[in-house]
Formats: sequence, C-alpha cells, structure tokens
Amino acid sequence: MERIKNVSDFSKTLFAFYDLAVSPISFDFVSFIICAEQARVAANARSIHFVIVPFEDAGGHHDNEQFDSIHGDWRLRNVVVPLCNLLPATQEITLCSTRDYAHQIYDLFASHIFPKNYTVANPVERHHTGWSIIAAHRGQNVQCLKASDQARTYARQWIDQHAEGKKSVAITLREAPFGKNRNSDIKEWASFSGLLVDNGYYPILLRDIDTALDPTPDEFKDISVFPEGVFNLELRMGLYEECNYCAFVANGPAQVCWYNPNIHFLYQVTGDWLENHPTPFNRIGIDFDETPPVANFFQRWIWKEQSAENLFDELTKLDSDLTRSMEDGSHASKLRPISENKIPLVQLSERYLNWASRTFFTSLEELSLSQECVNSRTQHYMEDKERLLYLFNAALQAKDLEKAAQYLILAEDKLGVSGDLHVQMAVLNEAQENWEVAMKCYLSAIELGKKDVSIFFRLANTYSALNRLEDAQEIYETIIQKGGKSIKVTIELGKIYEKTKSVEFARQFYADAINMGIVDDIISERVTALS
Repeated sequence: MERIKNVSDFSKTLFAFYDLAVSPISFDFVSFIICAEQARVAANARSIHFVIVPFEDAGGHHDNEQFDSIHGDWRLRNVVVPLCNLLPATQEITLCSTRDYAHQIYDLFASHIFPKNYTVANPVERHHTGWSIIAAHRGQNVQCLKASDQARTYARQWIDQHAEGKKSVAITLREAPFGKNRNSDIKEWASFSGLLVDNGYYPILLRDIDTALDPTPDEFKDISVFPEGVFNLELRMGLYEECNYCAFVANGPAQVCWYNPNIHFLYQVTGDWLENHPTPFNRIGIDFDETPPVANFFQRWIWKEQSAENLFDELTKLDSDLTRSMEDGSHASKLRPISENKIPLVQLSERYLNWASRTFFTSLEELSLSQECVNSRTQHYMEDKERLLYLFNAALQAKDLEKAAQYLILAEDKLGVSGDLHVQMAVLNEAQENWEVAMKCYLSAIELGKKDVSIFFRLANTYSALNRLEDAQEIYETIIQKGGKSIKVTIELGKIYEKTKSVEFARQFYADAINMGIVDDIISERVTALS
C-alpha cells in the first residue's frame, strides 16, 4: 500500500470493512455496498474505501465453507471486487493479506467507519439484504449502482453488431448444482426465447457461470450467447443497462439489478421462494406476491410458475409501458422507486420477528432487523403496539427470555389474541423449560388455526418433557402417518417406544425407518444398541 503522509486526506472518506470472518464471498456483498453508501451519505463523506478483511484459522462465514481456497479467491476477485466498481462513490479497494494489515488501516487512516461498532478484533457483518429493504421502506432510494461508461460502450458495440436494430432482451439462466428447484426451467425459457424471436425481439443468453463454457443446450441453438458477460461483472452490468429488457430467475446477478435504476427487468420467482408459505423471502422482509420498494416502475416481480407464455405476456406489457412513458414524458419520474410498495415499519418489524420465531429465535440478524424497524420512530411517538414490540425485541437482544415472555403476555391485550403470538410465547417458555405454560400456549395456537407440522412437533416435545408419553406418541405417529419422513420425529418417537414398548419393537421401528430412507447416525446407533 502506498504510504500516506497526510492522514487528513481521509477525513472525507468512509472506510467500509467487509470482514470474511462473518461475511460470505458472494453476491450478498451488494447489500453491504448499499448500506455503506447510505452510511457515507449520512456521514457527509465524499467517497468510500472498501477494505476486504480475510478470515484466518477457521473458515470464516459458514457460506464460505462450500468453496476451496482457490475457488474462494477467484470469487473474491471476480465477484466481490468488481461489485465495488459499480458504485460511483468508490474511491479505493484494499484486499488485505492479513487481519493485522486491516488493523493497521483501521488504526492509521479510518475516521469514518462502517459498519457501526466494527473493529477487527470484534467484526460486525452488514450483508443481510433486509437492511436495504428497511431503508427502502423508510423512503430512501437505494438504487445507486451503475455500470461504467466503458462497460456500456463495449456492450453497445456488441449489441449493434448482432441485434440489427431489434429490441434486445438479456436472458440469464440459473443452472446451479445446489437448490435445483430454484433453477431456470430450460424448456420454458427456450420457448420464451422462441416467442421473442418470432415477435421481432433479439434474445441474448447468459448461462450460469459453471455451465457458461459448456456446449449451448439444443433448445437454444439459434439464440446468441454472451459468455464474456458471465465472467466479467462490469461488462454484464453494461449489457443489462444497454439491453432494452432483462429477464432472470432469482440469482446473484439479478439481485445486483435491484439496486440499478437503469435496468428494465422481469424477476421470475422460483422454487421454494415461490412454493413455500411463508416464502423464504420473508427473511429479508418481502412477502408473497410483493414487489419490494427498492424497485421502480420498469422492474417487475413475477410470482407465478415459470411459463413461456406468461413471461412473454409480462415482457410485452413492460415494453408497452416503457414505450408509452417515452411518448408522454413520464419515463424519468418512473425511474424512482414505487412508494406505494412501502408498508408500515411496525408491520415489517413483525415480519422479521415472525421469521425469527420460526427458527426459535436463533436468527439473531432477523431480531436485529425487527429492532431496527421499531427504532425508526422515537419512543415518544410509538403506539402501544409498537412500544411492546420494541420492548420485546430489546429483551430478546439482552437474552432476557423471562422479560420477553412478559412483554408478549402484555401484548396480547394490545395486539389481540393470535396464533402467532401464542407460538412466540410457547417458544419462549419452552426455552425457559416452563413446560406447562409452553404446552398451553401451543394448544391455544392450534385452536386459533396454527396447524403447521412444526407446531405439533414442538407440542409433542413439550408433552415428552412433561412425561406425557402417550400424548407425545400420538402426535409423532400422526405426523408419520401423514407422510412426514422426519429424522427428528423418528428419533423422538423411537425414544418413547424404547420406554413404553419392547426392545424388539423399538429396534424394528428404527430399522423400518432406515428402509424408508430415513437415514441418520443416531438411528443407526440405536439399531445396533438394541440388537
């Protein structure tokens, strides 16, 4: 690093520390960038110096364990670093070779530091997408990314040489070996490409990075492919901006487009994002069939099954709307995020809180997001409902489960009786081993319509703790009879059989479970022990 003699040179620079000990080497980094930009504006700083801090000894953030050191280093230099270049306020990027090097930068030069309370010794993460979603619901415009002029020039050169004046549509496929239910349906996207060609558009295919150099599938044999953009993120963003439209399923590059106002896109929700209720998007603050308030009028979310006809219908609507806005002069105003997509922050807080409750309050980041939502209004102006949520979150942050349970009991008068409320109270009491109270809360939640298998499972666990083994056995058996092939249910029911039935019965139960494909080391160990 070049020696800096005048430390005051950095008085208007925000130092943003992205620490791989607690942060992933992935496109999630884009959310960190957006939050850093918000912090820069708030600090009245002119620029941002991104400092990438390596993990040492352990593997750092758990998501990084899926990559070996060579692949991880490649992603760092070809995903994380190029993302910084999409933010105009980026002044410098430092890839630290050691944590000690990061510590020197922190001590010598950093006057404005992001994240708040970050130190190299006690790193703080800020890559959760929920932070930018909260900012958007507050009314802040978080669309601050853009491709470089040179990237757009190269992309325009390619389009002009290939599209022959037709409207270009960049199609990005997801073909990942993991989470395959989220992948692009090749048949439907190929049919969509065919419809585009038949109607005078020019589709351009960008494949998943792990398949980009493989032979193009036969279904796309007549479609132009742009592998250069797959391996060069700046060029990819330049192409997305220069194309008339883009279309993709939920993936990393698509998420980057959320924060770029110059990309007109269709965002097709797939897999468990679409099929599960509540959708896993709840974790970041987005509910089923919503378009988040980060998006502008020309950025459409599709909450339907992948279908060539539906994709084409949505694209023609977008094309018509864009053309009309150019004609009536409304285009510029429609590049601003849609304010009607905002929801009250207390409602957003409950969304994060409910997600945390489904993970039995092990999702600390969602608890922090919930807290941030209610912190957005001063205590003096809070309504009773908001105040109780604030106090409840504060108690959870302090790990004072007894006090948190008390606030939930008080909230019942303010919020009304609800199944979710009773589940939250049950989980808290279960964590404190208040089994009788937990049991009553689970039963009340079921009476109020909460019929999730997970709730019945928790109720059965509570019965077991109270030594009401027959009641627990009945629930576990019902779950299995309804097709639930759960390792946890099998183990818990097997424990009860070992106490209430013969050794041979319990052993055969475990053995039958293994034959049904329910395989686990504990189950195998029980078969051996009972033989």
